[in-house]
Formats: sequence, C-alpha cells, structure tokens
Amino acid sequence: MEEMLRAVDGSWQKSMVAPRKLILKSFQSPGGIVMLTAAAALSSSHQSAQKVVTIAQLDCNLSKYRAERKRIVFTNGCFDLLHVGHVTYLQEAARLGDVLVVAVNSDAAVKRLKGKSRPVNSQSDRAAMLAVLGCVNHELLFDDDTPHVLLHRLRPDVLVEGGTYTEQEVVGREIVNAY
Repeated sequence: MEEMLRAVDGSWQKSMVAPRKLILKSFQSPGGIVMLTAAAALSSSHQSAQKVVTIAQLDCNLSKYRAERKRIVFTNGCFDLLHVGHVTYLQEAARLGDVLVVAVNSDAAVKRLKGKSRPVNSQSDRAAMLAVLGCVNHELLFDDDTPHVLLHRLRPDVLVEGGTYTEQEVVGREIVNAY
C-alpha cells in the first residue's frame, strides 16, 4: 500500500508500507531535513535489534556486567498495549540499577494470561517497540506464566513490578529475597 507522508516543510513524499511488515523508507525534504517513517524508526535500529537476546546470550552478558560490578534490574510483562505508564515504569526501573532486563511474555503466554482475544500485538512487534526505548538494555521472550524460572537462573539484584502491587503481591519476590 502507498502512504503519503508530510515533511516538516509541508511537502508531500510517497512511502511504500506493506501491511504488518516494517519497511525502511527515508527521504530528504527540500529543506535538507531527513525524514523517517515511524516504521523505519522501529526497523532500522541495529542497536535495538541487538537488545532482544536468547537466554544463553543474556547469561553471557550478565556475567560481564557482574564482573564490572553493575547492578542488574529485572522486570517482566506482556506489554501488549504499550502506553505511557509502561514507558514511565520502565524508565523508573532503569534508574534503580545499571542494566535493565525486560522479560516479555510470548504470544502463547499472553493468550493464557489475558484471554483468547489477546495479544493484540505480536511478540515480535511488542519486542520491537520496547527495544527502541533507551532505558531497556536487554529483552528476553519467555513462554512461562510467571518469571520464576528466569529469576532463579538470572538472579537479578533488583526485581521491579509496575502498578500498585504490594510487596506480597509481586510475583517472584520470594526468589529474589532468598539470595
């Protein structure tokens, strides 16, 4: 499908955007300003793509961070309908340490946790949106309903939960408090 984009100087430029696929498209306006579509911003960042890691890659990275005496912060969630509350909570979580690891529930886990009509956004789209946030250092997709297995393996220094949970309601707190 062809989409028209308006440049800062008011001129119109064409961009080809395929449904459900992000395509890099940039152009230079007559005023010399380079414009990128929102899709391009998500798909073009090599650094963002490197944030989504496997558990083995994360183990290696965390070993390096621990050797550097960095404080590791962990949080998890579905992040299906990303909103300003999520972004604020992730920024605040990042301030509690040196490295923020975000575990993102897989599509299958979101469906189990939120119902048959969810997720609205695929796990790859959710991961791409979180990856462009500067406060997120690493992301990991996981298929469990709780982060217990990840917490046992990764042993973060800080566990953060968004919302208005009491300490007793935070899933996995007993694991982090035990070490």
